[in-house]
Amino acid sequence: MLGVRITIDGDDLTTLPDLLLGELGNCYVYTSSEVTLLFNEHYFLRTDSQLMTVVVLNFATPGKCEVEIVSGGGKAGLLPSLDWGAERSRDGKVADTLRSICADQGWLFQPH
Repeated sequence: MLGVRITIDGDDLTTLPDLLLGELGNCYVYTSSEVTLLFNEHYFLRTDSQLMTVVVLNFATPGKCEVEIVSGGGKAGLLPSLDWGAERSRDGKVADTLRSICADQGWLFQPH
């Protein structure tokens, strides 16, 4: 579980959770005053198991959102410590989705 860190700068970032939900589909959502958590499960055929992805959207600074994407699970077979690239693949797909949303909205996408 390495995860991905991203900073997004722009106006009206409060729409980001809804835009991301529209792309990710079925998610569990938790929202507080500054943080939104999105929990998404995704089935990976190559490991025949579920993978949980958590996206943390931290809106502590106006005009800026600190994003953390972490996926875990997806391990199966004789070597249960291997996920066969499922975690990294899912993190990358969610980051690419965020990059696309930022491009559409005119927001600055900055991976770390």
